[in-house]
Parts: sequence; C-alpha cells; structure tokens
Amino acid sequence: MTLERARARRLTLLWWGVGPLVVAALAAMLATAVAGDQRGTLFAATAKLSAAELQKLELAPTLTIANAAWRLGSGTSAKLAQKAALDQLPDSGPARARALLRFAAVDQNPEGQAAVIGQACNADPSICDRLKDAMQSETSTRLASPGNHLPLYFLEGHPHVFGP
Repeated sequence: MTLERARARRLTLLWWGVGPLVVAALAAMLATAVAGDQRGTLFAATAKLSAAELQKLELAPTLTIANAAWRLGSGTSAKLAQKAALDQLPDSGPARARALLRFAAVDQNPEGQAAVIGQACNADPSICDRLKDAMQSETSTRLASPGNHLPLYFLEGHPHVFGP
C-alpha cells in the first residue's frame, strides 16, 4: 500500500504542480502567435519609420506637455516643461529655438533673457533676422503671466548696467 500511495502522491504532484506550468506555456505560445498576427496598423506604421522619425515620435508627449504648460501653466511650470523639452531636443533647429524663446519670455532677469535669446539665435540662425516677431508670436500664445508679453529686452533694449 505504501508503494501505491507514493505513486498516487507523485501523480497528484504532477497533476497540480507541472500541469499548470504546461497550461501556462501553451497559453503563452498561443498568445504570441495571435498577437503576432494582430499587431495592427500602428505597429506596421512605426516599424517602417527611420531613426529620425522615431525620435520625433518619441518627442511628441514631451512637446505636448510643454505646449500645454506654456499656454496655461504658471511661470514655474512653464519653465520646468520647457527645460524638460530642451533636454530632449537636438542641439539645433527651429523646435529648440522656439523652446528657448519661450524659456526667455518666462525668465524675469533681463541678463538671463538676453543670454537665452542668444542661444535661441544660435540654435536656429534663421530667426535672428526676425527675432522680435518670433518672440511676439510665442508670447501671444501664452494666456498667463509671466511670459504673455514681450520682454523689456525688445521694448527698450538691454538696461544700462552702472559700473565703476
């Protein structure tokens, strides 16, 4: 009887121990096959993108948040969102220049504004000729203060710094 009991225990262990593992493995293989067939149009569309296009797609959420913070957020949230966008943007290009102009508009320090505007000009030299118009375009889209008007840098020029 003990031999029969041992055999029954092994069979029970096999049934309740190994059985669920086999069922889980079969379910995983079936799910992989079905998922591979039904990945859909989004997977097919993103699989064909180049590296530059994939990077642009990865930037979309960050830029969306930065745009929303720019439009409606406080000065601090707008600065933080623009900084997060700047961390992910390439070193040059119109998107980086736009983010830098927005960062400068929210900055309250005239020297800081001038420095950031200079960086924006370096990021996209095409805006240097129309810098005031570009800044006016960015500040007109902001609904909250600070940053919803042209900085003093454009209205009066750089303030005079007294020296010895």
